[in-house]
Amino acid sequence: MAIPFFDEIQKLITEHGSAAALRERVALAKERAEALERRNDELEQENRTLKATLQSLVRKAEPAKADLELFRRYAAHFQPDGHVLDFLRTHDMAVPFHEENIEPIRDYLNRWRGPNYEFLDENLEDVRKEFDEHLKEFFEELSAETFPSHRKSHFTMDFMDAEVRPEKWEAQKKLNSLSASTAAAYDEFFRLGQRTFPNEKFA
Repeated sequence: MAIPFFDEIQKLITEHGSAAALRERVALAKERAEALERRNDELEQENRTLKATLQSLVRKAEPAKADLELFRRYAAHFQPDGHVLDFLRTHDMAVPFHEENIEPIRDYLNRWRGPNYEFLDENLEDVRKEFDEHLKEFFEELSAETFPSHRKSHFTMDFMDAEVRPEKWEAQKKLNSLSASTAAAYDEFFRLGQRTFPNEKFA
């Protein structure tokens, strides 16, 4: 783009026969001005690119923040080292158990439904769904095979008639297997959450 100021100077030099040295200086000054103008255009383009990058990062940060808060709720509800996961990992379903061991599971399956409990991160959501399916299958089988015992707030498979009902032992094996796989699915879910949010701590 022509710079009018330098055009006027060049015209004066031509009209009044100024020295060649002056013409050279003016030409050099014009080249520098044009170079500065080009650099200014480059900087403006870089600035636009940086602004677009910043906006993209901000958009990405908002979903990450929402996922972090949701994952905190999952970690607080199930507590990796708490009694629910310990029950799933270690309890033999042939032995009666207190309802407090399954109440958080029942609460989760009844209330934690819908998009408010789903992750925006696709990998995290896929692993959460897998845990959810394991938990549903386990709880459905548990509900079908156990019932309240004579002990307050306890449930049992009632092995009193196991000798004449060998299918009880098969049900026990299945429940123990389902509870173990459910715990493993949760562990995988929790590990992925830790990798997704490496600077966070979850109790």
